[in-house]
Amino acid sequence: MERVLDGETELFEILLRRYNELLYRTIRSYFDQESEIEDIMQDAYAKTYQKLYQFKNESTFSTWVVRIGINEALQRKRKLKSHRTIALDQERSVLQIADTSAMNPENNTIYKESTAFLERAVDSLPQKYKIIYMLREVEGMEIQEISKSLDLTPSNVKVRLFRARKMIKDSIFTATNTKNIFEFGNHKCDRLVELVLKRIEDMEESKPIGHYHNRFDSLLSMPQKNELYKIYPAISRFLSSHRFRVVLKSSSMNKLLFVLLSLNITLVFGQSKSEIYRFSKDILSEIDKDTTAWKYQMGATELSFNGYYREVLQTWDKIDIRKQKDTEEDSLYFTGSNKVIAKEYIIEQSKNVQIIIINEAHHISKHRTFTKSLLKGLYDNGYRHLGLEALFDRTINERKFPVLESGYYTKEPEFGNLISEALKIGFTLFAYEASNGKNGKEREIEQAENIQKYIENNPKGKVLVHCGYAHAYENDYPSWGKAMAGRLKENMKIDPLTINQTMFLERSNKDNNHLFVRLNNSREPIILIEENGHIFNGKSEIKQTDIVIIHPQTNYINHRPDWVSKGKEIYTIPLSKIEKHQHLLVLAYRNNEFESNGIPADIVEITDSAPTSELYLSKGDYTIVMKDRNYNIVEEYNIEIE
Repeated sequence: MERVLDGETELFEILLRRYNELLYRTIRSYFDQESEIEDIMQDAYAKTYQKLYQFKNESTFSTWVVRIGINEALQRKRKLKSHRTIALDQERSVLQIADTSAMNPENNTIYKESTAFLERAVDSLPQKYKIIYMLREVEGMEIQEISKSLDLTPSNVKVRLFRARKMIKDSIFTATNTKNIFEFGNHKCDRLVELVLKRIEDMEESKPIGHYHNRFDSLLSMPQKNELYKIYPAISRFLSSHRFRVVLKSSSMNKLLFVLLSLNITLVFGQSKSEIYRFSKDILSEIDKDTTAWKYQMGATELSFNGYYREVLQTWDKIDIRKQKDTEEDSLYFTGSNKVIAKEYIIEQSKNVQIIIINEAHHISKHRTFTKSLLKGLYDNGYRHLGLEALFDRTINERKFPVLESGYYTKEPEFGNLISEALKIGFTLFAYEASNGKNGKEREIEQAENIQKYIENNPKGKVLVHCGYAHAYENDYPSWGKAMAGRLKENMKIDPLTINQTMFLERSNKDNNHLFVRLNNSREPIILIEENGHIFNGKSEIKQTDIVIIHPQTNYINHRPDWVSKGKEIYTIPLSKIEKHQHLLVLAYRNNEFESNGIPADIVEITDSAPTSELYLSKGDYTIVMKDRNYNIVEEYNIEIE
């Protein structure tokens, strides 16, 4: 939803397909004409899109969609009271059922007849019972969700559900699969998705100029400057979008254009005056006050910028805390497989491939730490170029270090360390992100084309690409066709070594980690190799990458994750520097980088609840900057790590 609100409207298709059947079954409780139902669904989705920014996490998204669908259905009923029409027979025919192509003719017939019989029985229910039966028994919604959707008490919902069940014969329940009635799939789903997306496109084109004045006025009135960085990606996309080019034709947009360009300049040149690196209490307080639907995603990312890894996991888990079920099959598979240190295996395999593509979860900093650990070995094996999806800096190879303006995710210290280490070793960095306004399939195509152009223009040396999530996938992917890695493979006729770090993401509660993660006691990222030599690369039929990394669970030393210290020296901040202050934010910058808006190599928060005073630094010269609770610099001095 966050990305849809940021302008990637084609991603709304995912929400359409996810909730099509739920919305169809909801409206089917009020209407039985197919054309009428689909019209209402389009209206409901259009309303959902228009009001998406108003969605709060106070209820589930499905509850919100159902409420909108019911409102649209009731509104349509009121309109039709005065001019009813006779339904055509074909529109009252048995609704689409599950794919029965695998059944023999006899079973196919039985299935269709029993399902049709149950549908007719449900249709015969009074409306107030039908909607509850559909949502609970067919769609599987919880009583509490139905209660919120229909503005009924849970007790009323239970009573109506009991009566609905009583009205339907027990024999019907035992003879049919209630989960497969009133389906909305295949060609119906595709047709509705196409219609709704076209309608959204028309809505965007027809928005009045004032809409954009109001939207950006509200953004500019945000009380804290740090909020601007959160919506910067959205502003960037808007600045290059088709809609922006349209509104530029209007002279009334001169003022808005000036404001937007001023904002862009402020973000690019004024970051030294804004606090990117902050105390955890301030960030957590801001998350609590935030009312946007994507506050936990953004909050976790900002926490990662400051090294608060434990809080990152806790915040992210508020989005999704589902625990994958442990199975005997997984246990036996892990026990029977050879556990190989991932770093050693990848470096050995790199000798035989031209391109390596490795992904990350943007809130998990240790994924960047792992990629950094590969650099020296890959360089020794002929790798000379590092492509970064997150990079937006054309002068980084001349400057030799990242700055705040180098990108959004590159502000995070471990990302900064990855970039600095690559430049130090001798890699040439290149950006390949698609142009602003390109999203979904178009984005994947352009990313692959940009990488291909770079490789063709720089034929000497192998290439390492560090990207986000599914961009490393080689095979078919919903709505994209193929991701960047798959398209690059097709375009260049080169099979890259693809590596997935995001399959088993770490949870704040260790009990919720996948069994493979919990069983990895090596303290190193590993891969699993079966006795027959097959490398574990996922359990689904479609294997998206060549390798899946299994990271160990994080241990915390003095409130800090253990993987941060790997390959680094410990620097203990002198007591004389901290004893006068209850709260300190200490940042270590590589020599001469603080003055140039560089990225800190490490950050530590010193408070009563987090009394650690250790920084983890590679060998070299550093400037230590200490800030008090009000972000005033109270101490600045230089050190050398030998």
